[in-house]
Amino acid sequence: MTIIAGFVSFGASRGIPRDEMLSVLELSPGDLAEPDLIVPGELMIRLWALFTKRLPNCVVPLDLAGAFSPRELGLVGHLMWHSGTLREALRRFVRYQTIAAPHLALTVEHGPHVTAIVYRHHITFVHQLGLPVEFGLAMLQRQFERLCGTPLAPREVTFSHAARYPVSPYEAFFRTGVRFEQPRDALLFDNDVLDGSIRESDPGLLRYLEAHATRLLAALPPVEAPIVNQVRRLLSVQLDGEPPTLATVARRLAMSTRTLHRRLAAAGTSFQSVLTEVRYTSALRLLREETGNPTDVAFMLGYADLPSFYRAFKRWTGQTPQQWRTANRAL
Repeated sequence: MTIIAGFVSFGASRGIPRDEMLSVLELSPGDLAEPDLIVPGELMIRLWALFTKRLPNCVVPLDLAGAFSPRELGLVGHLMWHSGTLREALRRFVRYQTIAAPHLALTVEHGPHVTAIVYRHHITFVHQLGLPVEFGLAMLQRQFERLCGTPLAPREVTFSHAARYPVSPYEAFFRTGVRFEQPRDALLFDNDVLDGSIRESDPGLLRYLEAHATRLLAALPPVEAPIVNQVRRLLSVQLDGEPPTLATVARRLAMSTRTLHRRLAAAGTSFQSVLTEVRYTSALRLLREETGNPTDVAFMLGYADLPSFYRAFKRWTGQTPQQWRTANRAL
């Protein structure tokens, strides 16, 4: 099972129709059996919005993380399961995380007494949304507990964004203090905790799995290929009321539309996916500003009309622009 299949299984267990989630992800039922399935970030935004809309009484990132078993991380989960210690499991997760979750990027900072697992802000929409970051750190905490078979308490948990839910469920989940609006997203463990042994491990199987993971990792394109950054930068300055097009961006990059399409596909994305990401992050930024009203924002983002912007924003967040602005402008 892949991490995407785990998301769908979670939603179905909470009453969300499987067909509805597959439609949001633009997948067929058979796709979930694909062992190396990866879904574009634009579609994952839609799935997060669906979860938060349909599960208002659920702290989605924590409940989702609690529902995952190591094996639902696919190959990466199996690598963790057969590592000798939690520290080795962490090392393998960080090395191969792109295979399981390409939109997360965790790094490790080793200190004399404490190890910090830090989320690196490499993709803007993941940082802006916040919930995937919470899920990533919560999922790792819960996997550690399952691997060693005992409850664990980090020294500290911090998130850089504002809290969307009450803090108390986070402190109960992590078994420690949790602070929001801090300089970084981080999960801190005492070193002796990470030196704890894993209940099950098979060194022979681990060697086989790691060889396979190394081959898969080498075949993946960089998560942030240079062409993606170039397109994102151009779109960020061109959202001035004119509908952005593939042809316009290709011309600015001195290449044909076919070449640009091919290079973005090789990087694992598309022009529409990058455009959606830029529109999403720009919409949140503009709506937070005192002068940012939905009509002006829709025009600035290049939408043909206000209803088109409303439909897109509802897909991203599960709220209308006015509802989101009221809840977040003061943050």
